[in-house]
Amino acid sequence: MDNENSSLTEFVKSTINQIKGGLSEGFKIKENIEFELQVVSVGEKQGNLDLRILKLGGATNNQEIQKIKFSVTDNIDLIKVAQENLLKKQGLLPK
Repeated sequence: MDNENSSLTEFVKSTINQIKGGLSEGFKIKENIEFELQVVSVGEKQGNLDLRILKLGGATNNQEIQKIKFSVTDNIDLIKVAQENLLKKQGLLPK
């Protein structure tokens, strides 16, 4: 595997942490964080699969490149928003 490629797990965690760390106090992420990445699959022992991010200009060593798209969100915020909306609908919180 090319050293220029990084683990999908590490990349997603690092990106989310950097985005959150870049927000001023009192600000929060309101929408999903969307990712669209080029990845290569690396077979490992015991049948496990490791996905690696393909960096711009990175070599693939004849590996098949896949494009993936996904989004992540903070579930705690979604639950809080849903609870607040329900309470507003029931008239227990001001609209």
